[in-house]
Amino acid sequence: MENKEFMKQDSIFFRSVAILMVVVAHYSDLIYIESGYKLWNILNKLGRYGVAIFFLVSGYGVAKSIKQKKLNYIFLFRRIKTVYFPFICMQILALIFIGMPSDNMTIKNWIFYFLGIDYWYIIVIFSLYCLFYISMKYIKRNQELGLFILVTGFNILLALMECDEWWYLTNYVFCLGVYLAFHQCSERKRSLLITILCFAGFVGSSIVYPKLDGVILHDFFKIIAALCFAGFVWFAYVLFPFHINLEPLNKLGECSLYIYVLHVQAISFLKLHNLTSLMSAVLLSLIIVMILAIIFQRLFTISAVYNFLKK
Repeated sequence: MENKEFMKQDSIFFRSVAILMVVVAHYSDLIYIESGYKLWNILNKLGRYGVAIFFLVSGYGVAKSIKQKKLNYIFLFRRIKTVYFPFICMQILALIFIGMPSDNMTIKNWIFYFLGIDYWYIIVIFSLYCLFYISMKYIKRNQELGLFILVTGFNILLALMECDEWWYLTNYVFCLGVYLAFHQCSERKRSLLITILCFAGFVGSSIVYPKLDGVILHDFFKIIAALCFAGFVWFAYVLFPFHINLEPLNKLGECSLYIYVLHVQAISFLKLHNLTSLMSAVLLSLIIVMILAIIFQRLFTISAVYNFLKK
């Protein structure tokens, strides 16, 4: 995966798989609450590993991009803008097309709504971008180790604040993505061994953590499972690269951010209006989310091209 163009295609494929896993997990959780079928509860666990793929690609992408652009506050602003500006616009449009997330919205709720506090992914990815910037800009040696330490401190802070576990379980995968961006050539030589070790680590930790009672050990093995899963996906893909050039799949990858934000809004709407028991309403909401995500993605793409041409 050394070719830039090839990697862009890879990242779209990875993101399409990741968003599918996240959406299936969230809707499965919705259906499981109503039906009680264990299959839906099993599918719900896909979400954590879908997020792991997102963070892997994000860490790799941001690390690769500093080789082409100067690392300064503008670099950081652009990275955040690519996520936050579409997020704000979609929050506004979601109010129009989907409705308010709650009947009793206070000023505090509105502030949190537009800051993205309820979207843990938005807050965490912003924080990881900032930590990456600090480690690469101000740490002169062992920058990847510095990033690891900063992310560890961030995770401890989230745990002390009693945030839900998904706020910190997959954050180290971002560090893994950064590491692979800098060392992919050397690690490619050991791809087979690392793939086997990651697969064994994922299976082993997945078996162990459900049996643990202590929060620290339980979360530790969940973190190991997420890291091993991401490593297995990456190195298995290095060993057996393939391309599925399907337009619907590519579109999912390109619209992944929009799908993420909108489907969370849609699920909130279903819960607010007690529609979660109607399978037809659940499927209709999913169809609407996909259509709106494609429309928003095209609007932002056209806007980005227009701004580029103006320069």
